[in-house]
Amino acid sequence: MLSDFINLGKHSAIYGLSNALCSAIGFFLIPLYTKSLTPAEYGVWELFFVTIIFLPLVLELGLGSALFKAVLFDSTEKEHSLISTAFLFIAGLSTAVLCLLYLNANWISAVLIGVPEYAPLFELVLLVVFFNVLAIIPMSALRIREQSVKYGLMNLGKFITGLGLNIYYIAFLGKGVEGIVYANIIQSALFVICLLIICRDCLGFSFSTTALAEMLRFGMPLVLTSISFVILNMSDRYFLRFYVGIEELGLYSIGYKIGMAMNMVVGSIQIAWPATMYKVAKQKNGGEFFARSLTYVTLLLMSIWLVISLFTREIFITFTSPAYYAAQGVVPLVLLSYFMVGIYYLTAIGTNVKHKTHYLAFAATAACGVNLLLNYLLIPRFGMYGAAAATVFSFFIMTVISCSASVRLFPVSYEWLKIGKIIAVAFILLGVSKISAPESTILAILMKMAFLILFPMLLNWLRVFNITEIIFHKHRECFNADSI
Repeated sequence: MLSDFINLGKHSAIYGLSNALCSAIGFFLIPLYTKSLTPAEYGVWELFFVTIIFLPLVLELGLGSALFKAVLFDSTEKEHSLISTAFLFIAGLSTAVLCLLYLNANWISAVLIGVPEYAPLFELVLLVVFFNVLAIIPMSALRIREQSVKYGLMNLGKFITGLGLNIYYIAFLGKGVEGIVYANIIQSALFVICLLIICRDCLGFSFSTTALAEMLRFGMPLVLTSISFVILNMSDRYFLRFYVGIEELGLYSIGYKIGMAMNMVVGSIQIAWPATMYKVAKQKNGGEFFARSLTYVTLLLMSIWLVISLFTREIFITFTSPAYYAAQGVVPLVLLSYFMVGIYYLTAIGTNVKHKTHYLAFAATAACGVNLLLNYLLIPRFGMYGAAAATVFSFFIMTVISCSASVRLFPVSYEWLKIGKIIAVAFILLGVSKISAPESTILAILMKMAFLILFPMLLNWLRVFNITEIIFHKHRECFNADSI
């Protein structure tokens, strides 16, 4: 078990740093965006960004996830054949679908964006989508082979390229939203070209209809899950545009972008998790590993939640302009939403291992319905705060349904009492800091730092964790069995 923790931690750290860099492009560019774009213009880019996120999730048909199970768990086909089959199918399908969308780009962009003059840029956004789709299977191949260093270097190059191109087009050429789109096209094209060169040994023209059918059977329910995920994450943008205007959409998008700092960590764990999950699920002590993993990850994620929530004001002052300060209140809610996503990923063991992904589809679809209803009810009255609250509650519903199904299929005795204590202490500390915040900026920062120091001390007092017990007692037998 100790070796599995070390392996997961090692790859998660590399994946985490590299993915954090890619996700952080938008974060690092917030000062540039907020100074160069009005909230309305940033709202337009956010709607383009929804398209860039949404379409690849649909076009991959769940094959990115299915490939893990096929290669690592139960397929008799050779690894090369499985990877090549998935890549060729996705490349062909995405080419056909995106060509169809391109022919109707003017009409689609007018409906989705609501700003007719941006229609030509929507056509270019489809090109970004195409390159991003081509990268899905090669990046999955690197993860399957646990080539985290190559994976990390690719993302590092993507980050540097994207950052430089955005600065060039926006700061030097003053292209605004158009410049962001151009930067994304060049960045994604260079990325996929380099990726195909690196992964040329596992790509080719080998194609197995039998393997494809098996992977699609596993992956197709995940398409519904992916669509539901995008709706859960992005539908509030369209409700905001329709009910309160594109300017508040721009404000909300900046607050959401800062809150997505949590997703950088969740995403890194998600990427490293499948390879570890399928291996550990075969082991006798798998349940104990999964239970402790959830406790440790909850501690990590709630620590991040507390840090960012406490210092939201300082983050906005540092990275944004005064026109965007009104979005500070949505950040803790967005962070909490992605915390729930992290719990969802780590507890979806039985549904994946037992080939019951339709439960995930049901959980995501149910949460999606709740989200749309809450957006309709809350956004007209509460604006962006209603959108953030709807997102938190919807992800909570999805996690509860998914976790309940997974535990029945693959029993795990999660440490819910410890997890509850971690969450409660973090909430109490943030609440006290809000109530007792001094007017002096220096005193406020010192008080927040004191609360951060108090967080692990309280958890230790409540016996949530004990480092000596974790290292030397609980895992002594596992260490002897799995020594490195």
